[in-house]
Amino acid sequence: MSYAIYDYIQLFCFPHLQKSSEQLFEYRSSTMTSTQLETIIRDIREFFLQRRLVYFTDSSSTDTYLFLSLSQLVWQTPSRSSLTNHLKPYYYSIPISLQKHYKHFFLDLLKIKVQLDGKDLLNIIDQIRKKYSTKPIDKDDLNLLQNIYTLLIEQYSNIFNTHIHLYLPNVDCVLYPGSKLYFYPFEREQICKFLFFSYSPFVHMIQVN
Repeated sequence: MSYAIYDYIQLFCFPHLQKSSEQLFEYRSSTMTSTQLETIIRDIREFFLQRRLVYFTDSSSTDTYLFLSLSQLVWQTPSRSSLTNHLKPYYYSIPISLQKHYKHFFLDLLKIKVQLDGKDLLNIIDQIRKKYSTKPIDKDDLNLLQNIYTLLIEQYSNIFNTHIHLYLPNVDCVLYPGSKLYFYPFEREQICKFLFFSYSPFVHMIQVN
């Protein structure tokens, strides 16, 4: 039913997609001026910006459908499909099976994000950080973070050329700024001595448990 409504909206907003041989009725938009149609398209977009869409999940999901905001939808997620599914519940890609049929609905009408970038992935990290604060993150979100770090390194490495504060889990699975973490506990004393003598202004950045 929901996708039948999306069908109607798409054909109404883009009259050039209407095929007279297949129409059971005439769409009123076919007689509108371009200005009138642009106004309606803008109103429909605003309507969906303030509400959630029905999104039918794939067979791997325990939910039959979800109600998602436009900001959660992405046309094409990172190319590594094995990692793409682990961006949920923050981002959901439009299934390939729907992309051809609903291209105008999602891209031209609703203007969802076409592709994620490094900042989007950093935004997920920040949401997880706010979700847990100083508490340990659970296994699912830890796996999600590992996938995000892999994507950042392999596909969005340019993000590291900017001034970012990348949060990483410590040994207790609590997120800390990367600048406050070190690798091996038994090297802490040596690291602290090195920083004290070489970079004394930054000694306070070392995390002490």
